[in-house]
Amino acid sequence: MTQFDNATVLVVEDNALVRRLLTAVLRAIGVGRVVAAANGQEAIRVMRAVSARAAAQDADGERGDGAEDGADDAAPDRIDAVLSDWVMHPGDGTALLRWIRRHDDSPNRFVPFLMLSAYADPARVRKARDLGVTAFIAKPFTADTVARYLSTALSDARRFVEVGEYFGPDRRKRAAELSEQERRDLDHSDREKGVRFFVPPQLHEGRVVPGGGVDAKRLMAIQKVIEQRGETFLDWTRETLARLDLERESAAKRAVGDRRTQFSRINMIAHELRGMGTTFGYPLISAVAKGLFDLTAHSWDRSDAALKAVRSHSTAMKRILREDMRGDGADAGRALLEALAAERRALEPDPSAPADGASGSNSAPNRNETA
Repeated sequence: MTQFDNATVLVVEDNALVRRLLTAVLRAIGVGRVVAAANGQEAIRVMRAVSARAAAQDADGERGDGAEDGADDAAPDRIDAVLSDWVMHPGDGTALLRWIRRHDDSPNRFVPFLMLSAYADPARVRKARDLGVTAFIAKPFTADTVARYLSTALSDARRFVEVGEYFGPDRRKRAAELSEQERRDLDHSDREKGVRFFVPPQLHEGRVVPGGGVDAKRLMAIQKVIEQRGETFLDWTRETLARLDLERESAAKRAVGDRRTQFSRINMIAHELRGMGTTFGYPLISAVAKGLFDLTAHSWDRSDAALKAVRSHSTAMKRILREDMRGDGADAGRALLEALAAERRALEPDPSAPADGASGSNSAPNRNETA
């Protein structure tokens, strides 16, 4: 028996490669059942179906059969944790989290919810926390990170709090960490604010075996799972770079002021790429893609020079694949990143210069907004 034998995890991810990888990783660390959904709307349908199945089993004592995409054959009668991407359509991760925590139709408002995203800036993390997320995992992720966060989430004994628009885990200091005076002050403040506390019912359901963790043999198995999917990642990356080149070529045929759609698509492609490379042993892909994401994240420059920089980033990622530059790429990798960074810096607007209307923006934005 492993720590996660009795657990059922719902994976929600629109990228089929990542969805299959997460499913395989969860199986490798011993999760009893994995159910998969491609977006938030599909996840809601899955959770409703699981709830209906559990109700039917309570009524007749039988267990149903069936399978979800990427899931185990035995249909589950409960969901013990949700592992969801942020950016999806239709229904992104925040919409799914909001439905789970706040909607009257939610079958389990207490289910642990782990959010995955390459958007890991403080503002987005705060938004997820305000919606009641259990944990936030930044992409690119490692299998060990997923295992550790899942173990913590399934073993989480915190109360849930309802106050104002918030319903989710209690994020304040635990009672054992407070002095007697602090506890009295906190109790008084809670009464004034109308705070309500709830004990998650799944704490009593034995979802995980206490302790144990993921041993070295399982970590080796996880690494093998990832390595076996390496060729699939390379094929996916080549196809994704081909999509990027098509968008760049389409933008080049248009006037500068008509390139918004193409630059937005390039930005989303860069977002996909930055969240994948490191997981499969190509952190240079993630680093170059992040630079491309930052370059196209704002509308201050859609010029031909910006398109040239987009091409440079695409060419760099193709070179990384062609030369199989794993890890940091040593001196060649560092030189590559430095050259791309210099090209991006050359495109940065001069804050003391007047805005150029042809660039598509009237002011230079804060580049830390999506860092």
